[in-house]
Amino acid sequence: MSFDTLTDVPLHRIFDYLDLKTLLQSLSCTCSYLHEAVRSYNAFQLDSIPISTDDIKRIRTSIPAQNIISLMIIGSDQTQISELSEFINLQRLTLVGINYTLLNNIFTHITSTRLRTLSIKIPWLSRKEIRDIFDILLLFIHQSNVTNLLLDISDIQLKEQNGQETLFNMMQPFINILRCLNIFYCCYRSYKQILTSYSSLQSLEINHLQVDYSGKILLDLSTDIVQFRSQLTSLTLNSYELSIDNLRLLLQLTPLLKNLHLTHNHSHYDFNTMCNGFFWANFIKLNLKFLKTFQFTFGHHVGSHTSYTQYPHEIIARFKTPFWLEDKHWHVQCEFNLSTSNVIVSTQSIDPISNSETIFRCNSISATDISYVILNKYRTSDLESKYTEEV
Repeated sequence: MSFDTLTDVPLHRIFDYLDLKTLLQSLSCTCSYLHEAVRSYNAFQLDSIPISTDDIKRIRTSIPAQNIISLMIIGSDQTQISELSEFINLQRLTLVGINYTLLNNIFTHITSTRLRTLSIKIPWLSRKEIRDIFDILLLFIHQSNVTNLLLDISDIQLKEQNGQETLFNMMQPFINILRCLNIFYCCYRSYKQILTSYSSLQSLEINHLQVDYSGKILLDLSTDIVQFRSQLTSLTLNSYELSIDNLRLLLQLTPLLKNLHLTHNHSHYDFNTMCNGFFWANFIKLNLKFLKTFQFTFGHHVGSHTSYTQYPHEIIARFKTPFWLEDKHWHVQCEFNLSTSNVIVSTQSIDPISNSETIFRCNSISATDISYVILNKYRTSDLESKYTEEV
């Protein structure tokens, strides 16, 4: 069966699973038939590749503008912005580092009636400039068919509670379409305001969550658990001061979570609890019954007297249960840095090591086995290929 016996429709469905580089640099150059098939493909997604406004004209020479359904634009010169009027089938638009003038210019030239999702990353600006951006954004939304707003304001590092509340009040007009929010700093009162006010919010990312340790906050948290439940399905929390007790109460406010991402550095007591697979298994079964993805990175500095083989082995042993390995298929690795006496426990790949570091790393691979290696910058050698416990 040759390619020329296939219709464009089956080919285009295959193209849906290929990246842009494969389509343009490989398939399109194979033969004239595939070249034309790629040119006629009407679902190009460019929202994972940031381009400047000056690049728009160049892209149009390779891909017909009407065949692009998603686009990411980063702030730059305003040349060629008028070219956006040719993207008549745009469904998703992502804007990064856009000021008021450029945003107004972009919105003026967008003609697509199919645009439903708008994602904006706002840079650090004055309060007046942010308000101006929100005003033009609101005007555009009222005049378009946008129903999903993804807002990244993580560059706006407001730590004052009054400043946070003012910012969130400015966002009130988007209450029914705000689906995703990424912020840098958030206190508990602001966190509660987000969960209670933005009922349509599906995803929340906080780069630094601050919760007071006072008894009043703990009492408020306990009361809030009874009074309301958030509809949030995805949560990312990066915290360096949050206690395990506060974290436990906070997560009880979001029982519908499907995706949870945690980054945490704190005291020895909280670290041991954070890294307790039995604790998390019981907590998830009771409070996060819909959780599908759980990614975490927990860090702690231990004394040089700590055994670099025994300690990681004890931690990993807590995650070798049927809940982790069979029910959820969540695998955990532990790194002991012999150079700094830092321990990292994570479900994700850990950053490469530097020249001066030596790492002892172990991974949970089954209910009875743990694999571990010693790593340094110049060599990777098996300490043993596998350690098998007696059962």
